[in-house]
Amino acid sequence: MTDRRRQPSRMRVLRTLLCLGAAALAAAPALAQDDDDSTDNAGDIVVLGSRIPRAQIEGPAPVTTITSDDILKNGYQSVPDVLRAMNQNGGETQSQQSFAGADFTPGAQQVDLRGLGPSHTLVLVNGRRIADFPLPYNGNSNFTDISNIPIGLIDNIQVLSGSASAIYGSDAISGVVNFQLKQKTDGTRLDVRYGATEHGGGQSYRITLTSGFESGGFHAVFGGEVLGQAPVWDYQRSRQDSTADNPTTPDPVARRNFLRTDEYNDYLDPGAATCAPLAYLNEGTTYYGSRPDYGFDLDTYEYVDGHYCGTDKGIAYGTMISDRRAVSLYSSIGYDVSDSLQFFVDAQFSYSKLKLFKDVLDWFYVAPDGNEEGTFYNPKYLAPKDTYSGDSLDNWYRLFTPEEMGGFENGMTRNRSITYNVTPGIKGKLGDKWNYEVSFNRAEYSSKVEFPEVIIDKANAFFLGQEIADPDNDTGYARFDANPARLYTPLTPEEYKSITAYSVYHPKSWTNNFSATVNTTSLFQLPAGPVGFAAVAEIGNQGYDLRPDPLALTQYYVGLVDSDGKGKRTHWGAGGELRVPAFEFLELSGAGRYDHYSFAGNGIGKFTYNIGAELRPASTLLLRGAYGTGFRAPDLHYVFRGPGNTHTGGTDYYTCRTEESSPSLSDCADDYDADFINHKTGNTALKAETARSLNAGVVYQPFRNFDFSVDYFRVSMKNQVLDLNIDSVLRDEADCRLGENINGTPVDVNSPTCVDALARVERYASGALAGQIQAVNVMPINVAREMTDGIDVAAHLKLPTAHAGTFSASLGYTYVFKHTIQQYPGDPVVNKLAYDSDYDIPRDKGTASITWDIGKFTTTLTGQRLGKLPNWDEDRYIKASYLFNLSAQYAINDRLQLSGTIDNLFDKGPAYDPSYASYPYYDISWFDGVGRSFYLQLSWKIGGQPL
Repeated sequence: MTDRRRQPSRMRVLRTLLCLGAAALAAAPALAQDDDDSTDNAGDIVVLGSRIPRAQIEGPAPVTTITSDDILKNGYQSVPDVLRAMNQNGGETQSQQSFAGADFTPGAQQVDLRGLGPSHTLVLVNGRRIADFPLPYNGNSNFTDISNIPIGLIDNIQVLSGSASAIYGSDAISGVVNFQLKQKTDGTRLDVRYGATEHGGGQSYRITLTSGFESGGFHAVFGGEVLGQAPVWDYQRSRQDSTADNPTTPDPVARRNFLRTDEYNDYLDPGAATCAPLAYLNEGTTYYGSRPDYGFDLDTYEYVDGHYCGTDKGIAYGTMISDRRAVSLYSSIGYDVSDSLQFFVDAQFSYSKLKLFKDVLDWFYVAPDGNEEGTFYNPKYLAPKDTYSGDSLDNWYRLFTPEEMGGFENGMTRNRSITYNVTPGIKGKLGDKWNYEVSFNRAEYSSKVEFPEVIIDKANAFFLGQEIADPDNDTGYARFDANPARLYTPLTPEEYKSITAYSVYHPKSWTNNFSATVNTTSLFQLPAGPVGFAAVAEIGNQGYDLRPDPLALTQYYVGLVDSDGKGKRTHWGAGGELRVPAFEFLELSGAGRYDHYSFAGNGIGKFTYNIGAELRPASTLLLRGAYGTGFRAPDLHYVFRGPGNTHTGGTDYYTCRTEESSPSLSDCADDYDADFINHKTGNTALKAETARSLNAGVVYQPFRNFDFSVDYFRVSMKNQVLDLNIDSVLRDEADCRLGENINGTPVDVNSPTCVDALARVERYASGALAGQIQAVNVMPINVAREMTDGIDVAAHLKLPTAHAGTFSASLGYTYVFKHTIQQYPGDPVVNKLAYDSDYDIPRDKGTASITWDIGKFTTTLTGQRLGKLPNWDEDRYIKASYLFNLSAQYAINDRLQLSGTIDNLFDKGPAYDPSYASYPYYDISWFDGVGRSFYLQLSWKIGGQPL
């Protein structure tokens, strides 16, 4: 039975937040919202989530607006920084040191509203869709990259939470993020920014120029941004520069650069004398290392220390911030033919060159049939008496060093990207009441991505020589007469180059959309006011083509047989929207839309709708609510992904739990790594994902300089498409084979999850590897349900004083009541917020700031709170963490301004987790090790309004 005393009720949490928010605001008055939204000729504004202009900023669904001034004052240096700080962004914003990102989507970063996955957040630029990143997220699904959006050209960012497919169509399930670039002619502005980190590396610069002009009916706004970012290397941070930083090992355990084992993965001792000549490698840190219980004494039949040649420092050969150079250009051009007709063209272009270093390359023997267990028959150099089985079966493993590579530059992953978005169209008025716009949008994202790889045949021949034909070999493994001296001899840079190559991909994605909209604020008159109306019709197509290295689709590179992917779909949709003033104090709104997608010989059509209400019993109080449905058409890569394998690895939890007594998850992760094949393919039978969302809240503004809002949200999804997580499958397989989870809770072995997990994991049936994992089969499926609900709290206060300037503060906070998922009907409902759920999302998140403005000088302190997260062992939580930024602006005159920012003011490191056994020993989904950073910006304005 659940102990209800330990579960805070929603009303209790709400009351607590109201009291805390009121107390905080009373102690520190807050920043008023910026009302500088784009308006039409009548003074109405267009708010995200509706196509009908309106007089009020607040509507039936909450919209958060972040202005360019907010970005500067809060110390945000990039678009991912902004979205990472947003309390509604409940999922991770993939960090630059993400291993999965380096493998699949180098340089890309995403937004994940409500923690429902990045593909369920619709991203717009100037209200229009942009092309997806051309490589799939984690190798699985398409998503939108926000890292290439130039932060210096942004006027404001609007965030709408909740399903909005009735307005925008597919993908708007958890919400919509719109990046509005500068569109108003306001003189010429030049911003020059330089940044550096306290602990070394990461120097950066950004130069932004915006300008515009008007001449007769012609008007134009244009801008450009140049960006340079030097890398930060892992070894530049003492908290993660060595295996000695691993909190789970009392003594450093060296990384294995030169390793030899038998077929049971018991280490074969090279001897200290063999390792001594290698000491100069890894910048002089290679030594004769050992791991407890990884060797086997054939005399006593006991496990002993296993020995090899390795390094403590080599673990830190990677970048946590990538090397990047980028140029972005933007223009918005229009010509007013008359009061009722305007021609316009909006265009954006971006060029980016990025380099990152994931890790040094490795080599192990790969058999011609693709078997990657690494075992070969070596009777000439491995006597039967030296192995447990007596079969002379050998395994070699090499992790290359910077000296062998000829420097890190020869191991960089590179991504050169070009994106553009062009929208020509016409807009204007029809009579006195109607507005219209007709436009065509073309967006494209193309890349050249280069991954360093080891070539199987060349590396096998280099280390092992030619395969020996031996009619007496009955081991089932290929025979080589391979002298171990070759394994323990460093390569020259020329030799390294001879066995490696860059695997080059040329992925591309695009979207074309023709759209026509009409709207009016006065369709007809009711006693309480005019009825607003909008209608939209769209037709277009979308596609992608991975264009991978053809050799990567074959057994050519060590550890890689990739999947191809290519496909497109056509789409059309039409919808309408009404806003009805039922009474002077009550306004109702509703929208409906039908969308149809055609792909792979299939057709999917979905009707979505939403309804909303705004009740204003007093001029200072708004009660609001909205209910809507949403959907996402099947992901292109999930549908069109070709069959392929990737060499991957994971933890063999089943073997660990059968061989060890009450192990923890980190015990298994430390000692039971397994290499196997991941079989992947697409699924043309996927259905659309569907969702329903509800929000209800109150906005209170007793006077102009203060407002406070509390909004409840709930989003529930059905038929969600997921590529099954390998680690989760392996944990499920172990639970199902043993009949209980790692904490001893019984598991129904006949449940759908167990039936599925046991079918997906293939284990060797016989031979030396009997019982070990051979392959895991993964494909996208429509899972049953996911639901999240909680509250958003926001407040702003501005307090002018007679002599001490103006004090302001703002608060944004999200608390999640529940976030659950059920993979299959009949399965238990998993609480994704629980520490043992195998998910990694916080229950609460918040941002607050305090600003002091005394005329020429303004300073802002911004604090971010990230709620508790599961630890690595998934047996408890790590505590909540806090991060602070401090900024200041000084107006030299009304045309010249100097700004300074200190990010991570108190130089806080990642939240400490004593169970985190995997490098860099903290959760890179939410933290980085950069530390304190400094930025200085000079802004110069010519013409237009003063700064």
